Amino acid sequence: SSLYLNMWSVKFTGGSNLLGYAQLPGGPASTDGVVVDCKYFGSNDDPNVTLGGAYNLGRTMTHEVGHFLGLLHTWGDSWSDGDPDDASCNADDGINDTPNSGRPNEGCPTTIPDTCPGGDDDMIENYMDYSDDDCFNTFTAGQKAKIQGILAESRASLATSTKCNLASGVNNDASAKVVYLDNPNCTLNVIPAVRVTNWGDITMTSASLSYNVDGGSPLVYNWSGSLTKGSSEVINLPTVISTAGNHIFNISVTNVNGGADQRACNDNDASNFSIENSYGSTAKVLLTLVLDDFASETTWEFRDGSNTLIASASYTSPVDNNKTKNEEFTVNTNECYTFTISDSANDGICCAYGTGSYTLKTDDMTIIATGGDFTSSETVAISTAVLSDETFFVNDAIRIYPNPTNTTLNIKLSNHNDLPDGYKIYNLLGQLVKQDKIDHTSQLKIDVSNMSDGMFFIRIFKENQSISIPFIKN
Repeated sequence: SSLYLNMWSVKFTGGSNLLGYAQLPGGPASTDGVVVDCKYFGSNDDPNVTLGGAYNLGRTMTHEVGHFLGLLHTWGDSWSDGDPDDASCNADDGINDTPNSGRPNEGCPTTIPDTCPGGDDDMIENYMDYSDDDCFNTFTAGQKAKIQGILAESRASLATSTKCNLASGVNNDASAKVVYLDNPNCTLNVIPAVRVTNWGDITMTSASLSYNVDGGSPLVYNWSGSLTKGSSEVINLPTVISTAGNHIFNISVTNVNGGADQRACNDNDASNFSIENSYGSTAKVLLTLVLDDFASETTWEFRDGSNTLIASASYTSPVDNNKTKNEEFTVNTNECYTFTISDSANDGICCAYGTGSYTLKTDDMTIIATGGDFTSSETVAISTAVLSDETFFVNDAIRIYPNPTNTTLNIKLSNHNDLPDGYKIYNLLGQLVKQDKIDHTSQLKIDVSNMSDGMFFIRIFKENQSISIPFIKN
Protein backbone atom coordinates (compact mmCIF):
# COMPACT_ATOMS: atom_id res chain seq x y z
CA SER A 1 0.00 0.00 0.00
CA SER A 2 1.21 3.53 -0.76
CA LEU A 3 0.03 4.52 2.73
CA TYR A 4 2.56 2.30 4.55
CA LEU A 5 6.28 1.55 4.52
CA ASN A 6 6.20 -2.23 4.27
CA MET A 7 8.98 -4.09 6.11
CA TRP A 8 9.56 -7.82 5.75
CA SER A 9 11.80 -9.88 8.06
CA VAL A 10 12.82 -13.08 6.23
CA LYS A 11 15.34 -15.90 6.35
CA PHE A 12 17.58 -15.95 3.27
CA THR A 13 18.62 -19.49 2.33
CA GLY A 14 21.03 -21.08 -0.09
CA GLY A 15 24.19 -19.68 1.50
CA SER A 16 23.40 -16.09 0.55
CA ASN A 17 25.44 -13.31 2.18
CA LEU A 18 22.65 -10.84 1.47
CA LEU A 19 21.64 -8.70 4.44
CA GLY A 20 18.64 -7.05 2.84
CA TYR A 21 17.29 -5.13 -0.14
CA ALA A 22 14.75 -2.43 -0.93
CA GLN A 23 12.78 -1.11 -3.86
CA LEU A 24 13.60 2.36 -5.14
CA PRO A 25 10.69 4.75 -5.75
CA GLY A 26 8.67 4.00 -8.87
CA GLY A 27 8.68 0.19 -8.75
CA PRO A 28 5.72 -2.24 -8.68
CA ALA A 29 3.31 -1.73 -5.78
CA SER A 30 3.22 -5.46 -4.99
CA THR A 31 6.92 -5.50 -4.00
CA ASP A 32 7.29 -1.98 -2.64
CA GLY A 33 9.08 -1.90 0.69
CA VAL A 34 12.14 -3.14 2.55
CA VAL A 35 13.35 -6.72 3.12
CA VAL A 36 15.91 -7.59 5.82
CA ASP A 37 17.27 -10.97 6.90
CA CYS A 38 15.96 -11.91 10.35
CA LYS A 39 19.55 -12.16 11.65
CA TYR A 40 19.90 -8.39 11.18
CA PHE A 41 16.36 -7.25 12.02
CA GLY A 42 16.23 -5.21 15.22
CA SER A 43 19.00 -3.77 17.37
CA ASN A 44 21.14 -4.81 20.31
CA ASP A 45 20.36 -1.36 21.69
CA ASP A 46 17.09 -2.96 22.83
CA PRO A 47 17.77 -5.01 26.01
CA ASN A 48 15.29 -7.64 24.78
CA VAL A 49 17.10 -8.22 21.48
CA THR A 50 20.31 -10.22 20.97
CA LEU A 51 21.94 -10.17 17.54
CA GLY A 52 25.41 -11.41 16.67
CA GLY A 53 28.09 -10.18 14.33
CA ALA A 54 28.98 -6.74 13.03
CA TYR A 55 25.49 -5.92 11.74
CA ASN A 56 23.65 -5.96 15.05
CA LEU A 57 22.51 -2.36 15.59
CA GLY A 58 19.73 -2.07 13.02
CA ARG A 59 21.75 -0.11 10.48
CA THR A 60 20.84 -2.59 7.73
CA MET A 61 17.25 -1.34 8.00
CA THR A 62 18.47 2.28 7.98
CA HIS A 63 20.51 1.56 4.84
CA GLU A 64 17.61 -0.14 3.03
CA VAL A 65 15.11 2.57 4.01
CA GLY A 66 17.60 5.00 2.47
CA HIS A 67 17.21 3.13 -0.84
CA PHE A 68 13.41 3.08 -0.40
CA LEU A 69 13.56 6.89 -0.11
CA GLY A 70 15.65 7.30 -3.24
CA LEU A 71 19.29 7.17 -2.09
CA LEU A 72 21.97 5.24 -3.99
CA HIS A 73 25.16 3.80 -2.54
CA THR A 74 27.87 6.39 -1.96
CA TRP A 75 29.93 4.92 -4.82
CA GLY A 76 27.04 5.33 -7.23
CA ASP A 77 26.58 1.57 -7.70
CA SER A 78 29.44 1.45 -10.23
CA TRP A 79 31.38 -1.28 -8.40
CA SER A 80 29.92 -4.76 -8.72
CA ASP A 81 32.49 -7.52 -9.22
CA GLY A 82 33.77 -7.82 -5.64
CA ASP A 83 37.39 -6.86 -6.43
CA PRO A 84 38.41 -4.14 -3.92
CA ASP A 85 41.22 -3.06 -6.25
CA ASP A 86 38.82 -2.43 -9.12
CA ALA A 87 37.67 1.00 -8.02
CA SER A 88 35.73 3.10 -10.51
CA CYS A 89 35.21 6.81 -9.95
CA ASN A 90 33.20 7.37 -13.11
CA ALA A 91 29.84 7.08 -11.35
CA ASP A 92 28.35 9.07 -8.50
CA ASP A 93 25.34 8.88 -6.20
CA GLY A 94 24.02 12.25 -7.39
CA ILE A 95 24.50 13.90 -3.98
CA ASN A 96 26.94 16.82 -3.98
CA ASP A 97 28.08 16.62 -0.35
CA THR A 98 28.94 12.90 -0.28
CA PRO A 99 32.59 12.42 -1.34
CA ASN A 100 33.02 10.46 -4.55
CA SER A 101 33.92 6.83 -3.77
CA GLY A 102 35.19 4.14 -6.10
CA ARG A 103 33.93 1.12 -4.17
CA PRO A 104 32.17 0.11 -0.96
CA ASN A 105 34.03 0.07 2.35
CA GLU A 106 33.69 -2.76 4.85
CA GLY A 107 34.46 -3.07 8.55
CA CYS A 108 35.32 0.17 10.31
CA PRO A 109 38.78 1.22 9.06
CA THR A 110 40.97 3.20 11.43
CA THR A 111 42.76 4.71 8.42
CA ILE A 112 40.13 6.39 6.28
CA PRO A 113 40.52 5.29 2.64
CA ASP A 114 40.44 7.60 -0.36
CA THR A 115 39.34 5.38 -3.24
CA CYS A 116 39.06 8.34 -5.64
CA PRO A 117 42.38 10.24 -5.17
CA GLY A 118 42.23 13.96 -5.57
CA GLY A 119 38.98 14.32 -3.68
CA ASP A 120 37.91 13.96 -0.07
CA ASP A 121 38.35 10.77 1.93
CA ASP A 122 35.57 8.19 1.67
CA MET A 123 32.70 8.78 4.09
CA ILE A 124 32.80 5.35 5.76
CA GLU A 125 30.33 6.52 8.42
CA ASN A 126 27.60 7.19 5.83
CA TYR A 127 24.59 4.91 6.10
CA MET A 128 24.74 4.26 2.33
CA ASP A 129 28.20 2.62 2.48
CA TYR A 130 28.85 -1.02 3.52
CA SER A 131 30.63 -0.36 6.83
CA ASP A 132 29.90 -2.19 10.10
CA ASP A 133 26.89 -1.02 12.09
CA ASP A 134 28.94 0.60 14.87
CA CYS A 135 30.70 2.73 12.25
CA PHE A 136 27.53 4.18 10.68
CA ASN A 137 26.15 7.49 11.98
CA THR A 138 25.53 9.91 9.09
CA PHE A 139 23.15 11.05 6.41
CA THR A 140 24.42 14.27 4.79
CA ALA A 141 22.37 17.43 4.29
CA GLY A 142 22.23 16.60 0.58
CA GLN A 143 20.88 13.12 1.27
CA LYS A 144 18.31 14.62 3.64
CA ALA A 145 17.19 17.02 0.90
CA LYS A 146 16.91 14.11 -1.55
CA ILE A 147 14.71 12.16 0.90
CA GLN A 148 12.50 15.20 1.53
CA GLY A 149 12.09 15.64 -2.23
CA ILE A 150 11.00 12.02 -2.64
CA LEU A 151 8.50 12.39 0.22
CA ALA A 152 7.11 15.50 -1.45
CA GLU A 153 6.75 13.87 -4.86
CA SER A 154 6.79 10.14 -5.69
CA ARG A 155 6.13 9.05 -2.08
CA ALA A 156 3.87 11.94 -1.10
CA SER A 157 1.03 9.56 -0.21
CA LEU A 158 3.27 7.98 2.43
CA ALA A 159 4.27 11.33 3.92
CA THR A 160 0.63 12.40 4.28
CA SER A 161 -0.71 9.03 5.41
CA THR A 162 -2.81 9.09 8.56
CA LYS A 163 -2.74 5.32 9.07
CA CYS A 164 -0.60 5.61 12.19
CA ASN A 165 -2.76 8.25 13.82
CA LEU A 166 -4.52 7.18 16.99
CA ALA A 167 -8.17 6.35 16.50
CA SER A 168 -10.53 8.91 18.00
CA GLY A 169 -14.17 9.68 18.42
CA VAL A 170 -15.26 6.97 20.88
CA ASN A 171 -14.65 6.54 24.58
CA ASN A 172 -14.49 2.75 24.83
CA ASP A 173 -12.41 1.01 22.20
CA ALA A 174 -9.92 -1.82 22.79
CA SER A 175 -8.02 -4.17 20.51
CA ALA A 176 -6.70 -7.65 21.21
CA LYS A 177 -3.73 -9.18 19.39
CA VAL A 178 -2.08 -12.57 19.90
CA VAL A 179 1.57 -12.06 20.89
CA TYR A 180 2.58 -15.72 21.14
CA LEU A 181 1.25 -19.17 22.02
CA ASP A 182 3.67 -21.17 24.17
CA ASN A 183 3.42 -24.95 23.99
CA PRO A 184 5.90 -26.52 26.46
CA ASN A 185 7.66 -29.59 25.10
CA CYS A 186 5.68 -32.83 25.05
CA THR A 187 2.51 -31.36 26.56
CA LEU A 188 -1.00 -30.59 25.37
CA ASN A 189 -0.83 -27.25 27.18
CA VAL A 190 -1.00 -23.93 25.39
CA ILE A 191 -0.19 -20.71 27.26
CA PRO A 192 -1.55 -17.71 25.31
CA ALA A 193 -0.16 -14.20 25.62
CA VAL A 194 -2.23 -11.38 24.12
CA ARG A 195 -1.68 -7.64 23.85
CA VAL A 196 -4.62 -5.43 24.82
CA THR A 197 -4.46 -1.81 23.64
CA ASN A 198 -6.72 1.08 24.57
CA TRP A 199 -7.76 3.11 21.51
CA GLY A 200 -10.59 4.91 23.29
CA ASP A 201 -10.52 8.55 24.31
CA ILE A 202 -10.80 7.77 28.02
CA THR A 203 -8.70 5.61 30.34
CA MET A 204 -9.57 1.92 30.15
CA THR A 205 -9.87 0.28 33.57
CA SER A 206 -11.55 -3.03 32.66
CA ALA A 207 -12.12 -5.30 29.67
CA SER A 208 -13.57 -8.75 29.05
CA LEU A 209 -11.78 -11.07 26.64
CA SER A 210 -13.41 -14.12 25.09
CA TYR A 211 -11.11 -16.82 23.73
CA ASN A 212 -11.35 -20.35 22.37
CA VAL A 213 -9.52 -23.02 20.40
CA ASP A 214 -10.94 -24.05 17.03
CA GLY A 215 -14.19 -22.22 17.73
CA GLY A 216 -14.95 -24.38 20.77
CA SER A 217 -16.70 -23.32 23.93
CA PRO A 218 -15.50 -19.81 24.78
CA LEU A 219 -13.59 -18.93 27.92
CA VAL A 220 -13.69 -15.45 29.44
CA TYR A 221 -10.86 -13.48 31.03
CA ASN A 222 -11.73 -10.29 32.91
CA TRP A 223 -8.87 -7.78 32.88
CA SER A 224 -8.57 -4.78 35.16
CA GLY A 225 -5.94 -2.08 35.35
CA SER A 226 -5.35 1.39 33.92
CA LEU A 227 -4.45 2.09 30.29
CA THR A 228 -4.47 5.57 28.80
CA LYS A 229 -5.20 6.09 25.11
CA GLY A 230 -2.59 4.38 22.91
CA SER A 231 -1.03 2.35 25.73
CA SER A 232 -1.11 -1.42 25.97
CA GLU A 233 -0.43 -4.39 28.21
CA VAL A 234 0.54 -8.01 27.48
CA ILE A 235 -1.70 -10.45 29.34
CA ASN A 236 -0.83 -14.09 29.99
CA LEU A 237 -4.11 -15.98 29.81
CA PRO A 238 -4.76 -19.20 31.76
CA THR A 239 -3.36 -22.39 30.24
CA VAL A 240 -5.55 -24.05 27.62
CA ILE A 241 -5.44 -27.83 27.17
CA SER A 242 -5.71 -28.89 23.52
CA THR A 243 -4.98 -31.99 21.41
CA ALA A 244 -2.27 -33.07 19.00
CA GLY A 245 -2.51 -31.54 15.53
CA ASN A 246 -3.07 -28.12 13.98
CA HIS A 247 -5.36 -25.63 15.70
CA ILE A 248 -6.51 -22.01 15.70
CA PHE A 249 -6.57 -19.83 18.81
CA ASN A 250 -9.19 -17.06 18.69
CA ILE A 251 -9.39 -13.97 20.91
CA SER A 252 -11.94 -11.14 20.97
CA VAL A 253 -12.82 -8.12 23.09
CA THR A 254 -16.41 -8.30 24.31
CA ASN A 255 -16.62 -5.54 26.90
CA VAL A 256 -14.75 -2.32 27.76
CA ASN A 257 -15.20 -0.29 30.94
CA GLY A 258 -18.34 -2.23 31.78
CA GLY A 259 -20.03 -1.60 28.44
CA ALA A 260 -19.89 -2.51 24.78
CA ASP A 261 -16.75 -1.91 22.74
CA GLN A 262 -17.69 0.99 20.45
CA ARG A 263 -15.42 0.06 17.53
CA ALA A 264 -15.59 -3.59 16.46
CA CYS A 265 -13.06 -3.57 13.60
CA ASN A 266 -10.10 -4.28 15.92
CA ASP A 267 -11.78 -6.58 18.43
CA ASN A 268 -10.74 -9.96 17.00
CA ASP A 269 -7.51 -11.79 16.30
CA ALA A 270 -6.48 -15.39 15.65
CA SER A 271 -3.26 -17.38 15.46
CA ASN A 272 -2.41 -20.89 14.30
CA PHE A 273 -0.52 -23.34 16.49
CA SER A 274 0.45 -26.98 16.28
CA ILE A 275 0.95 -29.64 18.95
CA GLU A 276 3.15 -32.57 18.03
CA ASN A 277 1.84 -36.10 18.15
CA SER A 278 2.81 -38.50 20.93
CA TYR A 279 4.55 -41.79 20.10
CA GLY A 280 3.73 -43.89 23.12
CA SER A 281 3.87 -47.21 21.28
CA THR A 282 7.42 -46.98 19.98
CA ALA A 283 10.32 -48.68 21.76
CA LYS A 284 12.99 -46.90 19.72
CA VAL A 285 13.66 -43.62 17.97
CA LEU A 286 15.67 -44.01 14.75
CA LEU A 287 17.94 -41.26 13.40
CA THR A 288 19.11 -41.00 9.80
CA LEU A 289 21.63 -38.19 9.42
CA VAL A 290 23.05 -37.07 6.07
CA LEU A 291 26.07 -34.83 6.66
CA ASP A 292 27.01 -31.89 4.44
CA ASP A 293 30.33 -30.84 2.90
CA PHE A 294 31.71 -29.87 6.33
CA ALA A 295 30.85 -32.72 8.69
CA SER A 296 33.24 -31.41 11.35
CA GLU A 297 30.85 -28.51 11.99
CA THR A 298 28.02 -30.85 13.02
CA THR A 299 27.23 -32.25 16.48
CA TRP A 300 24.04 -33.69 17.97
CA GLU A 301 22.62 -34.81 21.33
CA PHE A 302 19.69 -36.98 22.41
CA ARG A 303 18.47 -36.30 25.97
CA ASP A 304 15.60 -37.48 28.18
CA GLY A 305 13.14 -35.36 30.16
CA SER A 306 15.54 -34.87 33.06
CA ASN A 307 18.17 -33.58 30.58
CA THR A 308 20.30 -36.70 30.98
CA LEU A 309 22.44 -37.29 27.91
CA ILE A 310 21.40 -40.56 26.21
CA ALA A 311 23.60 -40.31 23.12
CA SER A 312 25.67 -37.77 21.18
CA ALA A 313 28.14 -37.56 18.32
CA SER A 314 30.56 -35.25 16.54
CA TYR A 315 32.43 -35.81 13.32
CA THR A 316 36.09 -34.79 13.12
CA SER A 317 37.33 -36.61 10.02
CA PRO A 318 36.89 -35.26 6.46
CA VAL A 319 35.93 -38.78 5.39
CA ASP A 320 32.55 -38.13 7.09
CA ASN A 321 31.71 -35.33 4.67
CA ASN A 322 28.41 -36.10 2.86
CA LYS A 323 28.16 -39.49 4.57
CA THR A 324 24.93 -41.00 5.94
CA LYS A 325 24.86 -42.01 9.61
CA ASN A 326 22.20 -44.24 11.18
CA GLU A 327 21.55 -44.30 14.93
CA GLU A 328 18.86 -45.75 17.18
CA PHE A 329 17.85 -44.83 20.72
CA THR A 330 15.89 -47.04 23.10
CA VAL A 331 13.08 -45.04 24.70
CA ASN A 332 10.56 -45.51 27.51
CA THR A 333 6.89 -44.60 27.58
CA ASN A 334 5.61 -41.41 29.25
CA GLU A 335 8.86 -39.56 28.71
CA CYS A 336 9.88 -36.36 26.91
CA TYR A 337 13.02 -36.65 24.78
CA THR A 338 14.84 -33.91 22.87
CA PHE A 339 17.07 -34.22 19.84
CA THR A 340 19.33 -31.19 19.24
CA ILE A 341 21.53 -30.79 16.19
CA SER A 342 24.10 -27.97 16.02
CA ASP A 343 26.32 -26.44 13.34
CA SER A 344 29.36 -24.44 14.48
CA ALA A 345 29.41 -22.35 11.27
CA ASN A 346 25.80 -21.23 11.82
CA ASP A 347 24.65 -22.38 8.37
CA GLY A 348 22.90 -25.68 9.16
CA ILE A 349 23.51 -28.77 7.04
CA CYS A 350 21.42 -27.70 4.06
CA CYS A 351 21.59 -26.19 1.55
CA ALA A 352 24.59 -23.89 1.02
CA TYR A 353 27.32 -26.51 1.35
CA GLY A 354 25.76 -29.83 0.48
CA THR A 355 22.27 -31.26 0.89
CA GLY A 356 22.47 -32.55 4.44
CA SER A 357 19.38 -33.58 6.40
CA TYR A 358 18.16 -35.47 9.44
CA THR A 359 15.10 -37.67 9.88
CA LEU A 360 13.71 -39.06 13.13
CA LYS A 361 11.36 -42.08 12.97
CA THR A 362 9.57 -44.51 15.27
CA ASP A 363 10.32 -48.22 15.20
CA ASP A 364 7.46 -48.74 12.71
CA MET A 365 9.08 -46.11 10.43
CA THR A 366 6.59 -43.33 11.16
CA ILE A 367 8.33 -40.00 10.56
CA ILE A 368 8.53 -37.87 13.70
CA ALA A 369 10.50 -34.94 12.25
CA THR A 370 12.83 -34.05 9.42
CA GLY A 371 15.02 -31.00 8.80
CA GLY A 372 18.43 -29.60 8.02
CA ASP A 373 17.88 -25.97 6.99
CA PHE A 374 18.67 -24.09 10.20
CA THR A 375 21.36 -21.70 11.47
CA SER A 376 23.25 -22.57 14.67
CA SER A 377 20.98 -25.31 16.07
CA GLU A 378 17.56 -26.93 15.99
CA THR A 379 15.73 -28.94 18.66
CA VAL A 380 12.95 -31.49 18.25
CA ALA A 381 10.87 -32.60 21.25
CA ILE A 382 9.61 -36.20 21.15
CA SER A 383 6.84 -37.32 23.47
CA THR A 384 6.29 -40.99 24.30
CA ALA A 385 3.28 -40.28 26.51
CA VAL A 386 0.48 -42.83 26.23
CA LEU A 387 -2.61 -40.79 25.33
CA SER A 388 -5.27 -43.46 25.72
CA ASP A 389 -8.06 -40.90 25.92
CA GLU A 390 -7.50 -39.88 22.29
CA THR A 391 -7.85 -43.28 20.62
CA PHE A 392 -11.24 -42.55 19.04
CA PHE A 393 -9.82 -39.69 16.99
CA VAL A 394 -6.25 -40.76 16.14
CA ASN A 395 -4.93 -41.51 12.64
CA ASP A 396 -7.55 -39.34 10.88
CA ALA A 397 -10.38 -41.55 12.17
CA ILE A 398 -12.82 -38.65 11.76
CA ARG A 399 -13.07 -36.52 8.63
CA ILE A 400 -15.58 -34.11 7.11
CA TYR A 401 -16.51 -33.45 3.48
CA PRO A 402 -17.04 -31.55 1.24
CA ASN A 403 -15.02 -28.59 2.46
CA PRO A 404 -15.95 -25.89 1.49
CA THR A 405 -19.63 -26.84 1.46
CA ASN A 406 -22.84 -25.10 0.43
CA THR A 407 -25.69 -27.23 1.73
CA THR A 408 -24.51 -30.45 3.43
CA LEU A 409 -21.56 -31.35 5.65
CA ASN A 410 -20.80 -35.06 6.03
CA ILE A 411 -18.94 -36.72 8.91
CA LYS A 412 -16.87 -39.68 7.70
CA LEU A 413 -15.78 -42.38 10.17
CA SER A 414 -12.99 -44.90 9.79
CA ASN A 415 -13.94 -48.56 9.45
CA HIS A 416 -13.27 -49.40 13.09
CA ASN A 417 -15.07 -46.41 14.64
CA ASP A 418 -18.60 -46.56 15.96
CA LEU A 419 -20.83 -43.48 16.08
CA PRO A 420 -19.76 -40.35 17.98
CA ASP A 421 -22.12 -39.01 20.61
CA GLY A 422 -22.87 -35.70 18.91
CA TYR A 423 -21.54 -32.47 17.48
CA LYS A 424 -21.57 -28.71 18.00
CA ILE A 425 -20.83 -26.05 15.37
CA TYR A 426 -19.29 -22.70 16.38
CA ASN A 427 -18.53 -19.53 14.44
CA LEU A 428 -15.21 -17.66 14.66
CA LEU A 429 -16.40 -15.76 17.72
CA GLY A 430 -16.97 -19.01 19.59
CA GLN A 431 -20.76 -18.70 19.39
CA LEU A 432 -22.73 -21.94 19.17
CA VAL A 433 -24.80 -21.95 15.96
CA LYS A 434 -25.90 -25.60 15.66
CA GLN A 435 -25.76 -28.83 17.68
CA ASP A 436 -27.29 -32.30 17.77
CA LYS A 437 -26.89 -35.80 19.16
CA ILE A 438 -25.88 -38.65 16.86
CA ASP A 439 -27.85 -41.85 17.31
CA HIS A 440 -27.94 -43.05 13.69
CA THR A 441 -25.72 -42.94 10.61
CA SER A 442 -28.25 -40.65 8.91
CA GLN A 443 -27.29 -37.96 11.41
CA LEU A 444 -23.74 -37.92 10.04
CA LYS A 445 -25.19 -35.83 7.19
CA ILE A 446 -25.65 -32.27 8.53
CA ASP A 447 -27.78 -29.61 6.82
CA VAL A 448 -25.86 -26.29 6.89
CA SER A 449 -27.83 -24.54 4.12
CA ASN A 450 -29.40 -22.06 6.54
CA MET A 451 -26.07 -20.99 8.03
CA SER A 452 -24.44 -17.75 6.88
CA ASP A 453 -21.35 -17.89 4.68
CA GLY A 454 -17.97 -17.94 6.41
CA MET A 455 -15.61 -20.13 8.45
CA PHE A 456 -16.92 -22.40 11.20
CA PHE A 457 -15.63 -25.19 13.44
CA ILE A 458 -17.41 -28.46 14.08
CA ARG A 459 -16.55 -30.11 17.41
CA ILE A 460 -17.37 -33.84 17.39
CA PHE A 461 -17.80 -35.61 20.75
CA LYS A 462 -17.26 -39.15 21.97
CA GLU A 463 -17.61 -39.69 25.73
CA ASN A 464 -14.98 -37.36 27.27
CA GLN A 465 -13.10 -36.89 23.98
CA SER A 466 -13.59 -34.37 21.20
CA ILE A 467 -12.01 -33.02 18.05
CA SER A 468 -12.51 -29.66 16.30
CA ILE A 469 -12.29 -29.41 12.51
CA PRO A 470 -12.57 -26.11 10.57
CA PHE A 471 -14.77 -25.83 7.49
CA ILE A 472 -16.05 -23.11 5.17
CA LYS A 473 -19.72 -22.54 4.31
CA ASN A 474 -20.12 -20.75 0.97
